Amino acid sequence: MVSTKFGKSEDGAIWLDANKTTPTQFYQFWINCDDAGIEEYAKIYTLLTPDELAAVMSEHNENPGARIAQTRVAEEVTRLVHGEELMQRAKLVTEVLTGRRSIGDAGDVLDDLRAEIPAVKTNETGSLLIALTESGLAGSNGEARRLLQGNGISVNGIKTTDENFTPDMFVGGRVLIRRGKAFKDSALVELA
Repeated sequence: MVSTKFGKSEDGAIWLDANKTTPTQFYQFWINCDDAGIEEYAKIYTLLTPDELAAVMSEHNENPGARIAQTRVAEEVTRLVHGEELMQRAKLVTEVLTGRRSIGDAGDVLDDLRAEIPAVKTNETGSLLIALTESGLAGSNGEARRLLQGNGISVNGIKTTDENFTPDMFVGGRVLIRRGKAFKDSALVELA
């Protein structure tokens, strides 16, 4: 496959080469496009018919926050570049990272998830502080503690101030921890 970048700078670019931009990163690029350009991107980069595009944009304009047009463009372009299977995998990883799907639903795409975010091991009552530092979400135990006390950490989408995991937090032997709201500031924690 040709290694061609898309974007204004290499730092924010996506590549058609899966070795440089994973299918999930590629999919998420399109999900994150702004409303102002999404219709034009759909015209240029998808094979949607004018009627299909009009229907998508009509539905999108009724509820722009649902990002219907971005999701459709992400699906269409990722399918064209990476194929149906990798598009479905990228979609599932994105849904897990954004909390629309439970971490328990990630079984088939765990390797894809590990490629996107840090992964660490613990036990059922292990230290959340250590998981935060080992994953790079916090620079030290002190910073991890401040993040917890400041309500800046969630476990499986639920804010927590607990410094240790409890067995009930794990779904299928894993949890998703997040610092703040951005899904890119997440880590996968698995039972050792």
